[in-house]
Amino acid sequence: VGYLRIRSFNRYSADGAFETGRAALEAALDTAFANTRGWKGLVIDVRLNNGGADPYGLAIARRLTATPYTAYVKQARSDPTDPTKWTAEQPSIVEPSTRPSYLGPVVELTGIQSISAAETFTQALMKRTPKVIRVGETTQGVFSDVLGRTLPNGWAFGLANERFVTDGKSYDNVGIAPDVAVESFTPAALATHRDAAIEKALAILRGR
Repeated sequence: VGYLRIRSFNRYSADGAFETGRAALEAALDTAFANTRGWKGLVIDVRLNNGGADPYGLAIARRLTATPYTAYVKQARSDPTDPTKWTAEQPSIVEPSTRPSYLGPVVELTGIQSISAAETFTQALMKRTPKVIRVGETTQGVFSDVLGRTLPNGWAFGLANERFVTDGKSYDNVGIAPDVAVESFTPAALATHRDAAIEKALAILRGR
């Protein structure tokens, strides 16, 4: 069984630039998926992930599918007083990659510390076939990029003004729930000195 822990979706290169970060990510994925023959499955762990660049999550999702699908559509508020009005949908498509990939069973581990790009990555796996089974806890529910503004007195603030929608549903505020609920970082779970979420993922992949 393969295990891929993703701690963030940024800082993949020394200079911090998006393009060099993407090149570093693609190279790492080439190595990770170079020899998946014989794998019973793959566990992807984003339980402790504070987000970053959404396209990096799409790049990883591309390595997990043989058929294209829409990950989500992005919209921004278009009216200052009417919360039902949004801009036209901007779809993000997961296109299969020609580079080393894995198309078998996948279990994703999620939790309350799965934030922002970790959540859009989770959303990008929802339409994947075969289905990615989510194990763990509900994600935090913080999706939108921030619209930054500066007030006349010099104060700065950020306003979330967008939504990411899959099959007509936004997960802002509520987060994305697991298919199989397992506590990971509660005091009771930590007191066992075991990782029940990983154990459950392995049991699912091994058919027990």
